[in-house]
Amino acid sequence: MAAAPLSGKLILDCSAHLPGAFAAMLLQRQGARVVRIVRAKSEGLHPELAAFYDAANEGKQLEPLDLSAGHPDRTRFEALVRQAHGLIEGYRPSVRTKLGLDAAHLHALNPSLHIVSISGFAEADPRTERPVHDLNLQALSGALGLFASLPGLPLAQLFTAYQAALELASALVMSAGKSGQATVPGTHAAVDAMSALKVAQTCARGAARTADLAADRVTGKGPSGDPLAPGHTLLTGRYPCYRVYSTGEGRKVSVAAIEPRYWQLFCQAISSPELVERQFAEGEAGADAAVRVQRILASQPWKYWAQLFDKNPCCVEPVLSYAEIP
Repeated sequence: MAAAPLSGKLILDCSAHLPGAFAAMLLQRQGARVVRIVRAKSEGLHPELAAFYDAANEGKQLEPLDLSAGHPDRTRFEALVRQAHGLIEGYRPSVRTKLGLDAAHLHALNPSLHIVSISGFAEADPRTERPVHDLNLQALSGALGLFASLPGLPLAQLFTAYQAALELASALVMSAGKSGQATVPGTHAAVDAMSALKVAQTCARGAARTADLAADRVTGKGPSGDPLAPGHTLLTGRYPCYRVYSTGEGRKVSVAAIEPRYWQLFCQAISSPELVERQFAEGEAGADAAVRVQRILASQPWKYWAQLFDKNPCCVEPVLSYAEIP
């Protein structure tokens, strides 16, 4: 069996929040050895947040260290920095420098170290020192407008974590390709949550522009000014073919029959061939089609429909709880 891509690499997770912990977990799954630097003094976490961290830190070597200037723990920390291949930190710039986690200080200890700094806002942003949490970032980036209620996942932090893991993994792989050189210079990448969340919405923004143009052709008016509102685009439930419905016992069911062939199979399965032409119907016609689909699905329990859709797969699946996931 081939070795994992990051086998033999030592990563120091010095982050303060979930994005860094989750990014380090992703690298650990690719074979890296991760040492988590646990702050000796930290604020208590709500039990639900603590559960996120426990999951992200599973399998890591935990090192409770005080990184304050002059503290005896600094000796142990600096020894780890000299051994490490990569380091993740997630403090605001002023705190980062105070703790000796800035690139200049770290590269003085280990010139080959690859560093990823995670923050809420880019360093050039005037808000860079401003405290911010996931919900704030979703609100400021426009992501929150996609949902009718609060998302159940910390989306800004997760997208940021994937971006941070990609940056560090890329640097480690590139440096491995230069192993013949006497000294491979380290790198420093900055990843901010606001930018990561905006990049993640690239497709949604494109869809929103398309939806606005379509509305403009129909109404003669300009852009709505709220293109990401629920129900405005294909992916937020604009059409009958891409929505969540309920079956007889109240079970939520996802219908994602975007392709015409799947919508046709769906309409045949629910014995409503007359709805085939309403796949992308809008306005009253679209609302009427959605109501009819809901009425039909609500006439039987999911067990009944599951048999039909198993025989005629057409992108219809139940909404499962965590307890139901195999």
